[in-house]
Amino acid sequence: MKWAFIAALLVQPALSRISPYDREDSERPDNVTGLDFFYYSDIGSYYNGTFSVKLSPLYNPPDYPSDSTEYPCQEYENRTLEISMNAIAGFLEISPKAYPTPNPFYFFIEAWDKHYNLTAGTGTTQRKHSNYTEYQEIHAYTGLKPDYGPIWLYNVTNAPSISTDDDDEILYRFDGRMNAVDFLRDQSFKFNASGICSERDEKLLLFSGSLLSPRETEEQDWAGSPIPAPRISGYFNTRTAHVTMSGLFRAGNGQRGTIVGRAEMVFHGEIDAERSDQLFMGRTVPEWNATLGFARGSVGGGKSTAPRISGTVANLILIGFMGIGLAVPLIFF
Repeated sequence: MKWAFIAALLVQPALSRISPYDREDSERPDNVTGLDFFYYSDIGSYYNGTFSVKLSPLYNPPDYPSDSTEYPCQEYENRTLEISMNAIAGFLEISPKAYPTPNPFYFFIEAWDKHYNLTAGTGTTQRKHSNYTEYQEIHAYTGLKPDYGPIWLYNVTNAPSISTDDDDEILYRFDGRMNAVDFLRDQSFKFNASGICSERDEKLLLFSGSLLSPRETEEQDWAGSPIPAPRISGYFNTRTAHVTMSGLFRAGNGQRGTIVGRAEMVFHGEIDAERSDQLFMGRTVPEWNATLGFARGSVGGGKSTAPRISGTVANLILIGFMGIGLAVPLIFF
């Protein structure tokens, strides 16, 4: 048993973010150079692209006495205003693999104003202080906690899986809806409509909003009843990724300025090969071969810095086996 235990160490990385390292966990080893672990800590595929928030406001009479029927961005009523941002999206392995989960993979999207640069940190430290405000960034993610369900529920679909972007590689397509049963948060977003809407007071153009859930108990004349669950769909492969989230929304500026209507949030991007692991295509659900931190030890493709145990320890194990008259070929990577 002692030799079996020692031999089992041969297939474990020597250095890792989690000690001892468990391959059933999705976190990468922390010895990858040139990597910002705030964004890229997990095994999976990462994409650089754009995130667009498209809002189509509808008229909603105020629920308080008012002689005015005006509201912020009213000039876009029955039209569409669009806010475009830079973004990173990650499609990630869920672990442990043997643990039942409602979704086949995890995803996140980090978006920020195009006028600003993403201030990255490297190594095991968190990112440096961002150079943009909370109204110039959006976080969208699956959400997964042990005591309640995720924000979004989706499945890999059997729909035709050939890309339409001059790319004949097969895709992982997925489709689903917002979780309206066992999650207490909705998909929220903030935005700055300065330079888009005609209102001159910039404070009135800073909005906090969310997609409306069927859990809404307050009746909305403009929304109908019941409120439909927001939808999510998308696809990804070894080259591109696309995500669409849509539904009814409500956003306010904290000063009785509320916008309601229909919203569509779209991410589209291309693979960041240097920060991604190998994605296996054609599986029932997405699977990855953990390469960054194993076959590659740095962003840019350097030699791995998470080697298998070898050298002196391996020689001692081999001598131990031979000492009992057993010749066992050992292969080290």
